[in-house]
Parts: sequence; C-alpha cells; structure tokens
Amino acid sequence: MRNRKGFTLVEMLIVIVIIGILAAAILPKLMGAQDKARDVARVAGLNNINQAIADYAIDTNGDLPGADDACGGVTTLIGGTNDNQIGGRMQDIPSDPNSKQTVNIIANTPAGEFGYCKITKGGSTNSAYILVAKVDSPSQANWIAGNGNITKDSKYSELKGKFCKSFTKDAAKNENTDWACTYVEWNGQLYRVIIGS
Repeated sequence: MRNRKGFTLVEMLIVIVIIGILAAAILPKLMGAQDKARDVARVAGLNNINQAIADYAIDTNGDLPGADDACGGVTTLIGGTNDNQIGGRMQDIPSDPNSKQTVNIIANTPAGEFGYCKITKGGSTNSAYILVAKVDSPSQANWIAGNGNITKDSKYSELKGKFCKSFTKDAAKNENTDWACTYVEWNGQLYRVIIGS
C-alpha cells in the first residue's frame, strides 16, 4: 500500500467543475439583487424628494420649487438652498445610484440625476410637477418610454392616464393599452414616475 499525500488531478478537476456550476447558478441571482437594490434606492429617493417638494409647497402657499417652466435634473433645478429650492429641507439631495443613468423622457436631465418638470393642472401652468427615475426592473416601474416625453406643456390629467399597472415584454413595440404596458427591452424603457400638485 502506498502512502497518499494530496489530491489527484481528477479529484481537483471535479472540485473545480462543482465550483463553476455553483458560481454559474448563483451569479445571475446576485446581479438581479443589485438591480433591485438600485431600484429600491431610486424609489426611496423619489419619495424623499416628493416629501421635500410638498413641504416647500406648504411653506410657500402652494408654490412649487424651481423657475417657472422648469424641466431637467432635480439637483440642477431645485437642489440648492436658494429661496426657490428644496436643498434646505433635505440633508442630501438623492441621486441615481448609477451615476451614468439618464432620464431620457425629460429633456436637460443630467446623467445621475432624477428628472423634474413643472406641468399644467386644470389649465394652470406650473401648478403640478412630475418626478422621474429610470429603473432596472418591471416590479418598480409604472411608466414606459413609449408613453412619450414629458415637457412643461404636459398636462396632469393626460399624464395620470398613462401609468402602467402591468408589464409584458414584446419584441415589436412599446405601448400602453388600458394600463397594461408592453416594452421591447428593460434597459432604458422602464421608469418610476411620481406626479404631484
């Protein structure tokens, strides 16, 4: 009988294959967890900004922060500490966890910022607002890119009718029909939107 020290090549290869199989099974789940964590941070950030805007409106008899007809990034337009900004109401202005992410449906929104736009409600301009973040998964989305861009001329009542309650993937089109939305790709197509007044 011979004295054995160490592992054979076959035993080492079997261990390497098992580790590879486990890594292949776990890695996609970890990647999905990162997307979900970013989306949770985005939704929390939008909710915090929404609350700061509501506090601002209470303190200013219903005025909204930012210049009239303002559309662009939250930090750029209303993130400072001037009289018409919310920076003094929050310790830090939340931003997108992905600093390269861009909200394409609101013009002039810098990468890494959430979108903000004053809109029209009941015929009164600059009387409502919309906050937007691009999200990674349908579970946090309520809007698709196919709903169109948001501008200062957007109307509260029209935007309210474009929210999505369910999502399905379709290789042909982005579309919103009776609150059921279809999208071509997740990447760049799904948004989380808050409308306030």
